[in-house]
Amino acid sequence: MKKLYTVGVALALAAGSFAQNLIDLSLVGTYETGVFDDGAIEIVTYDAANKHVIAVNASTNSVDVFNISNPASITLGFSIDVSPYGKAANSVAFHNDVIAAAIENNNKQENGRVVFFNDQGNYLADVGVGALPDMLMFTHDGNKVLVANEGEPSDEYDVDPHGTVSIIDMSGGAANVTQLTFDAFEGNYDANIWVFGPLEYAFEDFQDTTVGLSNLTVYSRFSNSDWYYDSFSGDYFAEANGYGADTASDEWLMGEVDLRSFTDASFSFYSAKNFSGGDLQVLVSTDYDGSSDPLTATWADLTDSCTLSTGGYVDTFSGDVSLANYISSSTWIAIHYTTTGIGSGDGALWQIDDIEVKGTTLSLAANLEPEYIAVAPDNSTAWVVCQENNALATIDLTTNTITALSALGFKDWMAPGNVLDASNNAADVVLKTGPYLACINPMQSKRLNTMAPPTSSQ
Repeated sequence: MKKLYTVGVALALAAGSFAQNLIDLSLVGTYETGVFDDGAIEIVTYDAANKHVIAVNASTNSVDVFNISNPASITLGFSIDVSPYGKAANSVAFHNDVIAAAIENNNKQENGRVVFFNDQGNYLADVGVGALPDMLMFTHDGNKVLVANEGEPSDEYDVDPHGTVSIIDMSGGAANVTQLTFDAFEGNYDANIWVFGPLEYAFEDFQDTTVGLSNLTVYSRFSNSDWYYDSFSGDYFAEANGYGADTASDEWLMGEVDLRSFTDASFSFYSAKNFSGGDLQVLVSTDYDGSSDPLTATWADLTDSCTLSTGGYVDTFSGDVSLANYISSSTWIAIHYTTTGIGSGDGALWQIDDIEVKGTTLSLAANLEPEYIAVAPDNSTAWVVCQENNALATIDLTTNTITALSALGFKDWMAPGNVLDASNNAADVVLKTGPYLACINPMQSKRLNTMAPPTSSQ
């Protein structure tokens, strides 16, 4: 749907007794950006002294300040360029003549920044926070700024930074930042908190010529040859070639993957072979130290689980090789090439490409995505919603610690009276019970026709 981004001002007038909680909203003025679908106005805050509405503008990578001294005629007063600090402003807050903006990194999986300006848009300071800072807000007394860092995964799910909460102490000139993590809740959280995957853990296609083989560990037990970096017709790969050599080869191409948070994992690669002789093994170890002679470690042979090239430089996919027996460990995977050096026929050429480790992780800290914040009137407590996870974190602001992580629960849509319009096809609203499971937030409802309904309402 195309969206026109606007700023609107409404006046709320009592339309009945206060006890009836009735208000009447009247539109007073509107400012239209003329920008479609590009986040030209999203999050707003208000500077009452200057009668300014302050909003983030992703389309121009700025924070825009609007003058509403005449609400019927809203004007753009000035814009603050935030491009020197990152990709875009995700949120803005105002307190005591200070504007705070949450800026995501140009690579949104890396840590972002919070930048402070005065009420005229002049730079004051900036500090580092977590990955993808989203909502930020001042405490009511202005002594702290709280930042919900979403930590969203990349589109390929090969990078998934931890969701965190940053607390900026304003009493020291915004220089003191406390970073709160959810590591303490790992393995000990309510089962109704949604922790999800999958996660593609690692991928090496060798195409970065500035890196070569340096992302992997290369070890030779002899001095005559190693795995080396090579290419053909623009395709880069790791190669070992003992063809025609008259000395033995014992070459290891290895990489380490930490699978301790995974529930399942597998790896795959492509191989191409030419000539004959020698041997290629695919091995895995959980006790290799990463630097010594690999033969000092214990290796399991997974070669029979792989499909390898039979010759003629034919690229062959190994298939997905299970690492299910190693998901609780930090694991080394090795491609082991050997020749005896006896005769010119004992030295096949092997090329290895597109090494991938993938699987599903149930890491709580990686999956939590803090997004919205509320602060108690006495500034002693804050609550942060992790909406993708159906969870609420409680923060003690006197100690700057996360004291609880609570599931928001589920609603039984089979119970009488719990009706829901779950169809996006019908023209009319059709409210009814049905086999639905939903978070407290009905916008996150999911219909699960194949799942039995819950037995009771929570």
